[in-house]
Amino acid sequence: MDAVKFQHVARPGDELTLQLDWDAARGVLTFRYTSRHGVHASGKVVFADVD
Repeated sequence: MDAVKFQHVARPGDELTLQLDWDAARGVLTFRYTSRHGVHASGKVVFADVD
């Protein structure tokens, strides 16, 4: 995991949306949790080839 940020606390009852974006060339998955209150968390998961 890289550059993980927690911007706002999600409260009970908040409806969260998860956005995922995959960059296959770089092996990076970015994520972002949002609600009507704004961005709650975001970051990157970096995948490496294991030989």
